[in-house]
Amino acid sequence: MHYSSIIIIGFVFLGTIIQINCLQCYKCSCSVNVGEQTCKDDSELQCIIEYVENNYCTIARTLSSSNITFDHRPTSDLIFLESLHYLRAVEQIIYLESSSSWHPPIVKEFSYGCDWNLCNTPSILSLLPKGLTFTADSNFLTNQLITPSNETFTTCASCTKCVNSTAAITCATVPCSGTCEIDDHLDDPVQHNSSCSFQFTSVCLTEKLNTSIQITGTYYIDDKIFTISEIDVWCKKNNCNDPPHVQNIQRNITFIAEINDQLYFRPQATTSKPNTGLLGCYACHCDRAVGSDDCKILECTIEYQDKSYCEIVRNFKEIPGREFIQLGHVAQTNLPYRHFIHAEEELILYTNLTWHPPAVNFISYICDWELCNDGRLVDKLITSFQFTAEPSEIAAYLQSPEPLTHCAECEVCSNFSSFDQCTNVSCSSGGRCYIDQYIKHPDYSNCVYAFKAECENFATESSIILTATYNIDDGTLDYEEVNVYCSKNGCNQPATVYSLLELIDEDIKLDSLFFIRPITNTTAPPIITEPTPSSPATATATATTPSSSPITAISRSAAIIIFLIRLCVSLFIIN
Repeated sequence: MHYSSIIIIGFVFLGTIIQINCLQCYKCSCSVNVGEQTCKDDSELQCIIEYVENNYCTIARTLSSSNITFDHRPTSDLIFLESLHYLRAVEQIIYLESSSSWHPPIVKEFSYGCDWNLCNTPSILSLLPKGLTFTADSNFLTNQLITPSNETFTTCASCTKCVNSTAAITCATVPCSGTCEIDDHLDDPVQHNSSCSFQFTSVCLTEKLNTSIQITGTYYIDDKIFTISEIDVWCKKNNCNDPPHVQNIQRNITFIAEINDQLYFRPQATTSKPNTGLLGCYACHCDRAVGSDDCKILECTIEYQDKSYCEIVRNFKEIPGREFIQLGHVAQTNLPYRHFIHAEEELILYTNLTWHPPAVNFISYICDWELCNDGRLVDKLITSFQFTAEPSEIAAYLQSPEPLTHCAECEVCSNFSSFDQCTNVSCSSGGRCYIDQYIKHPDYSNCVYAFKAECENFATESSIILTATYNIDDGTLDYEEVNVYCSKNGCNQPATVYSLLELIDEDIKLDSLFFIRPITNTTAPPIITEPTPSSPATATATATTPSSSPITAISRSAAIIIFLIRLCVSLFIIN
């Protein structure tokens, strides 16, 4: 009994620690063209999902490596950051002597940090700005850093100090024929203390460099606060690297980048993922006028369910002029694929043989991995199949100069061609014929041929409504349902539908990032990676320098679990 009690207690303890409080982040990279902010080829993004403890997720873009990296960094970076949801940039503004003008800022490093599961999804790449676009008055910079034509550059300030005020600083002056430099840490907690809030190094460099300033700044998304943590200056004007110059420059710098509204998105609940195989999806909804900015930033929670996938729905057809947005779970039952677009699109053919542009009545995105229905994707889910056809060819099936007198009428669900079951019924000349044909509809999976044909005694334009499913993973397009409204005698026959489908082309224009999916299954046991410690050497480029590849290791929690299992087995054998 004693050993049995120990085993029972061990398993109870095991149950209390098996739910690991960890974060999920995407990990992958892609190459990028200079000056661009998205991948050259999205197929490079062979992302895995890593489970990490004491880390947060990042997206980093560096000019030197021409890469975009999706990764994670230790939360100990909070020493250098006010929060873990931020945009950070290192930008350089260079003075062009050939034109006596200041070049627009060059983004050397840019990063995005966030602290909830899978927040660094590649799907938000196009939402990120190219940089923060630091700016300062060009006349001010010229007065501070450029030698007037009637003066000669001969000296630089030279000292290394950390002080609370620059008012009483006196740096030595040294002869210089190269370039003055000041490396200034305005916000460095490693260096700063109660008697030291401004740490800098001013020197003369022997080489002649372009006059420029390099700024490291951070925009904290949740609080809408902008801070500058470092300014480096290279100049060729007497004592231009004196600390007061840097403080003057700092006071005159701002950023002008427009921050996409969707970057302010964050879920209201950030609970840990249960270790039960449940799938986590964003859950929220919005009802708004079409084109309205209401609920532009969705207020979502994260919910976990079994036997389901994640979904984004945009429904425009229930109430004219209004849109209903829904994010949540959808049951796996009867779903044709695991990663697909499902949409209803309407084509209207006017009597003058012109098309109304394809109108999306309903569109949904379904996916099968953790938090793949990111609320920031909603605005990208705007077009579906872009069906089109030659109007004159379509008109031959839908319209006639003769007045409408009759339509086919029947309702069929059969495994045999039962088109002859339809009868002709009279229909007013002001009406139209209608057929609803179910081709690959889950509600009619037990019959090969399923359709409903009738007369509608009111007049509208001829139209075709196509409901289809597009399997994103393999490019398969399936017609699910086709509705045809026509004004030609007997035009609402199944043969008409099949003929029309042969004439219709699609031009699927989904955002390329909908085609990205992680290459690992997130329902597998988590890979726990221990965080790598921060160091002062990387502090000023915290989120832009990718952390070294994490070492896959057994976490502390996992080690305890293994120990308990071994203990229980040993005690069982002894008993």
